[in-house]
Amino acid sequence: MIKLLRKYNKSLMAVFVVGLMIVFVGGSALSDLMTSRSQNQTIAETRHGHITEGDRSRAAYVLDVIADVGVTTLRGRPIKPIEWVMLEREARRMNVETSPAAARAIFEKRNLDVLVDPAARARHIKPDAVYEALARWMSVDMVAAAMSGVTSPSEAAVRSAAKAALEKVTIRAVRLPVSAFMEEDAEFTEEEIRLQFTSHRDREPGGGLAFGYFQQPSVQIQYIKIDRDKIAEELTLPEAALEKEALRHYYENRLTDAAYVKVDTEFKPTPKGAAAEPSYLPWEEAEEIAKGAVRKQRADVIVRHIAEWLQEQTSEPWYDLTPREEDGYATAPSNVIDNNYYRDLLKHVPERYSHPNAMSVTTTDFFSRAEYLAVPGIGAAEYRPPSGGLVKIDVAFMTEGLAEISQEDRGAYAKYLSRYQTYAFALIERKNGNTYMYRVVAARPGAPAETLAVVKEQVVEDLRLLRGFEKAQAKAEALEQAALSSSLREAYDNDAELTELKATVIGAVIDYLEPQPFSRVPQYAAGLGRRSETTYIPPLGFLPNSIVDGCFGLADAAEKVRAFDVEDAAYVLVVEFVELEPARQDAFDDMRETLVATMNNMRSLQALNDWLDPVQIRARNEFKIVR
Repeated sequence: MIKLLRKYNKSLMAVFVVGLMIVFVGGSALSDLMTSRSQNQTIAETRHGHITEGDRSRAAYVLDVIADVGVTTLRGRPIKPIEWVMLEREARRMNVETSPAAARAIFEKRNLDVLVDPAARARHIKPDAVYEALARWMSVDMVAAAMSGVTSPSEAAVRSAAKAALEKVTIRAVRLPVSAFMEEDAEFTEEEIRLQFTSHRDREPGGGLAFGYFQQPSVQIQYIKIDRDKIAEELTLPEAALEKEALRHYYENRLTDAAYVKVDTEFKPTPKGAAAEPSYLPWEEAEEIAKGAVRKQRADVIVRHIAEWLQEQTSEPWYDLTPREEDGYATAPSNVIDNNYYRDLLKHVPERYSHPNAMSVTTTDFFSRAEYLAVPGIGAAEYRPPSGGLVKIDVAFMTEGLAEISQEDRGAYAKYLSRYQTYAFALIERKNGNTYMYRVVAARPGAPAETLAVVKEQVVEDLRLLRGFEKAQAKAEALEQAALSSSLREAYDNDAELTELKATVIGAVIDYLEPQPFSRVPQYAAGLGRRSETTYIPPLGFLPNSIVDGCFGLADAAEKVRAFDVEDAAYVLVVEFVELEPARQDAFDDMRETLVATMNNMRSLQALNDWLDPVQIRARNEFKIVR
């Protein structure tokens, strides 16, 4: 065989060289052809023309270049490449265009040009290319600035905003929580239960009396747990080395580690002239604590190695998979789908790291997004990205069947999980060092409860709440009528049933309240308007704005006492009007300038938000994805 190879050595070399030429020349041509076709592929249609993959790629490149200079947002808002393409086209149609020379001049004038050269070197491009990208960004920014310019508010609008902050009402109130009127053992007929279920079956549950039996989307996950403390217990370390390392840990951390803090059971003043006793434990008492800390440090290293090995093993089967065209997710290989996939992996953990007793596999029951924090162990675990923030297991809900992958997010594997795909990063339970790897093995989209049996206990509990609410309403009506002929305070004090109920544990939550005069909008928020559907009124808590307005409305009402149903919080509020304090002209004059400026800023901000809102960008450009 060797002789044969020697005989045809030159011929084989010639064939080999030709083969290389085919690979390099033909491969390059093929690659260029495929790239060209990919870049020219239309991915969306707009009123101003189609958007190709090349348009999106070039936009992404521009955004990446300006990000290297430190510009990561447009007027404080992150912009995706697709939106950037449309914003640039809008700027050109408005004849707004900044030249690279103008961008350079602006950066040099503000001494920001020192940021350009490092960005250019990092990408192996000329500084002119960076200024060209910055010029394009400035053009879009100029349009955004122009769109945020708005006219000043009218005098009527300014006075209305001032009135909301300066006019105040004084009331007295009795709060009747539904919980005080509920019967824990109340029973209901099957017909009542069935009617309650069918009436709210298709609604999502909310707070208070917002009943609903729509089942939230849920997932079932399988996870590997690596128990740090068990590994620490199993470690066999030479006693001399352990003691030496523990001693070093003690002296380096005794002043800062809470484990070494001395806890005195009684206060002992330091005698005058004497040195204060150390606040940390002496070595004799701290030795075992220090040894335990060293064991945990060693165990942390082993846990990290196991997790890294598992990450490599669980990622490898997904590298060459092509996502499905219809949804962007990938189909798992058959061996990965196997329910014993994780257990089989753990059998092959390298021996130098393997601690079988410290590694386990668990498959959870189905849980919703509202329930994931309660999943034992892994629910408290987290991953902390280098960029900041926290990632919990709620990424499990970004999976096929529950989350749609947009065209721009195709390939964002850290954000979406295909079925049976292991999340790319290990999650750590901070309080004990336990580490977790997980995958989604099943998902259920949200849907109305299939049968009454699934939610019957909740239906019965809701009926008890509803009956308690009706009793609270009846009591509120009785108080209202009694207060009309005397006062709310007298009606409250003279109600024998309430007095008896307040003496019980469940009735202790009933109270009579005299809040300080309050306005519709806090004065510090004048000009901002109402930012939510509730207003905080101490000591009443958060009241729906409709009830706050109702309190002011009592000033013009014939009867000055009224009961309000606070259904979202499950209580009834009986209100007695006392006094209305009008807005004073001098107070309005003092705040006018600041108020107008605030209103201008808010109108400008709203206009800018509308212009840069991705939904608005797509709507005004008549954006449609091409499948």
